[in-house]
Amino acid sequence: MRLFHERLAMKISFPRSIALALLSLCTALLASTAKAQAVRTDSAPAGRVLLEASLTEYQKQKPTAQIELGLAGSGGGLQKLCSSNSDLAIATRPIQKPEIALCADKKVEFVEVPVALDAVVIVVNRLNGFVDSLSVEELKTIWARASQGKVIRWNQVRSEFRDAPLKLLGPDPSFEGGNAFTEAILGPGQPARRDYMVSVDDNVLIQGVTRDPNTLGYVSLASYSAQRHALKGVPIAAKAGAPATEPSVENVSRGIYQPLTRPLLMYVNAKALERAPVRELAEFLVSNGERNALAAGLAPVSESTYKLGLAHLRNRKTGTAWNGSIPVAPTREEMQKRLAGM
Repeated sequence: MRLFHERLAMKISFPRSIALALLSLCTALLASTAKAQAVRTDSAPAGRVLLEASLTEYQKQKPTAQIELGLAGSGGGLQKLCSSNSDLAIATRPIQKPEIALCADKKVEFVEVPVALDAVVIVVNRLNGFVDSLSVEELKTIWARASQGKVIRWNQVRSEFRDAPLKLLGPDPSFEGGNAFTEAILGPGQPARRDYMVSVDDNVLIQGVTRDPNTLGYVSLASYSAQRHALKGVPIAAKAGAPATEPSVENVSRGIYQPLTRPLLMYVNAKALERAPVRELAEFLVSNGERNALAAGLAPVSESTYKLGLAHLRNRKTGTAWNGSIPVAPTREEMQKRLAGM
């Protein structure tokens, strides 16, 4: 009888050890599966705001969805997409030729879909009582490479402005790889001055502006919309003496906030669209495009553009409509025309 009990105990302890091993293996497999199911995104600040605003509604429908939100900027996000380190990127300018070449080298195909119209908003501290508007020429005076170390006081921009230090903040050019602001204000391919505080995160730039009445910076329309209570958005005039236009969703939609409107484009790794979590998120962002854009403080593109973009996603239509160029002040009509011409 004693021998029987010893053998029975051995039989019981052996399966238990296997069960523990299997439990550990299952836990590891579940963790690995969860990681594989997560959708990896990287964006410019406006794209990050759009994703955050959209996910509030999306996760009501998909409560188990796992979305990783990165903030690598337009250039950084596209480089990660082309290197298969991200499934989806949202940029404030079209993919550029070096990034297209990187994608080709890595054999990564992508689907490009417009998701909104963004804009560059010039912001100053709310305590700044002397800057009520700026012209395009004055912005060029401020930001041109030739102004580096020379235009350092406000009254050098306009004689009526206060004789006070001019402190500048802007996006980190190493993460952008070209941007709509410098193209529109300085001209194609012209470099900006480099003696200013930089960050890839609009929130850091906003904090800098709110701390010093003499600062000037520029951020996305989405970031400005979310923080307009803390900032003073500067109206922009096409030329000195011309009427200045307020930065707003309405003015961007109407095509009159010129020349600082820019596209917000979503890029999705075409192979990643074979995975349901990636496909479902991408289609949600486009099929609910107008609501998502407005929730993020952005201007929606036209309904027909969203419909065509959704068709491109579902048909895996790859490539870009912009041929590596950076558009200056694109309109809703141009966005539609470009997409339809692919």
